[in-house]
Amino acid sequence: MFWHQNRYLTSSHIIIGRADWKTSNYVSTTKYNIITFIPVFLFYQFKTFGNWFFLMICIVQFFPNLNPYGTNTTIVPLVIIILAAAAKEIFEDFGRLVADRRVNRQFVLICIQDEYAKNWKWKKIHWAQLKVGQVVKIMKNEFIPADIVLLSSSEPAGVAYIETSNLDGETNLKIRQALPQTAQIIDDDDRIMAFCSSLSKIECDPPNPALYEFHGVIKINNSSEVLKKGNDENSKTNCSLGLLFYN
Repeated sequence: MFWHQNRYLTSSHIIIGRADWKTSNYVSTTKYNIITFIPVFLFYQFKTFGNWFFLMICIVQFFPNLNPYGTNTTIVPLVIIILAAAAKEIFEDFGRLVADRRVNRQFVLICIQDEYAKNWKWKKIHWAQLKVGQVVKIMKNEFIPADIVLLSSSEPAGVAYIETSNLDGETNLKIRQALPQTAQIIDDDDRIMAFCSSLSKIECDPPNPALYEFHGVIKINNSSEVLKKGNDENSKTNCSLGLLFYN
C-alpha cells in the first residue's frame, strides 16, 4: 500500500520495527569537551582583534631591544581577561551539558523484540537510545523525542493534535492524520506487534530543513494480519504511534 509517491523521492529506506544501529538520537549542544576545551577556546579567543593585538604586544615585550620599559606590562591584564572568559565559557557550557542530559534521559515507549527475537513487547528507554526504524508510543501531553511519521492515533480517524512551538514558535495546535490503512492499529497490541514484525518498508526524503513537507512511500507486508479489525474493547486512549525516521 502506497502513500504520497513523489518524483523527488530519494532512495532512503527504513524497515519498520528494525532499528538502524548506526544512527543516534543523542542530543549535544555543548561547544567543548575535556580534550578540545583549551585549543578550541584559545582559537576563538584570539580570533578577536583585541586579544590578538594584546598577544602581539606581549610577545614583543619579551625582547629587551624592543621593550623600552624593561618589563612586560601587558601579560597580566591579558591573562586575567582570558581566565575570566574561560570561567564564563565553562559555566555556560556546563549549563548546556546539564540541559542536554535532561533531554537525553527522558523516557519513551518503544516496540522491541525480546532477547530471544521471538516476541515483541513495549519497553521504556531513554531518548538518547532511540534508533531510526523503531516504533514509539507517545502519550498525551508528552514531548515528541525525534522526527517521526504518525502511524496511528487513539483519536477518531487517526488524528493527532501537535504543538510545534519549539520548532517555529507557533503555539496553536496543528492537525496530523495517519494513513487510513494504519490509523486504527493502536486499538490492538497484537496488530501493533504484527505490524512491527511484518518487515514493512518506508522510502522517504533524506533529512532536510523543510518543516512542512515530507514525501514518502510505505509498503505494508502481511497486510491481512496487520490491517485486520481490532478488538474495540481493548482500544487505547490518549496516545499515538509513530515511526522514527530521522535522527
